[in-house]
Amino acid sequence: MHIPKGPATDVLVVTQVLLWLGLLLAGRQEWAFLELGFVPGLIGGAVDSGDLGAMVEAILARPIAAAFLHAGFLHMLFNALFLLFVGRFVEGAMGSRSFLILYGASLLAAAIADYVAHPSSM
Repeated sequence: MHIPKGPATDVLVVTQVLLWLGLLLAGRQEWAFLELGFVPGLIGGAVDSGDLGAMVEAILARPIAAAFLHAGFLHMLFNALFLLFVGRFVEGAMGSRSFLILYGASLLAAAIADYVAHPSSM
């Protein structure tokens, strides 16, 4: 079986691994989860405040950042391996641009599902 090339997939995998390693070595993993992770409960407060910056952070920036945060080595490893093998096939079939759009849409869909399930979760 030939695994197709996937330049966008490769960049995502390398970014995830390097970010995880950098946060680990800097001792900033807990900080990253608190400051960058997706928190459904922040959306209501941001919307109620009318602060556009807070809304963009809670609704868009945090879900994207959360995709690159991992709870430990095995979490990062299996996510990276799955993305590497499956992502290359999907990217090969769709093309890099469409793959990145699908990847981004999937991040937002996961955040929406999390929000719907636990809207006030902190």
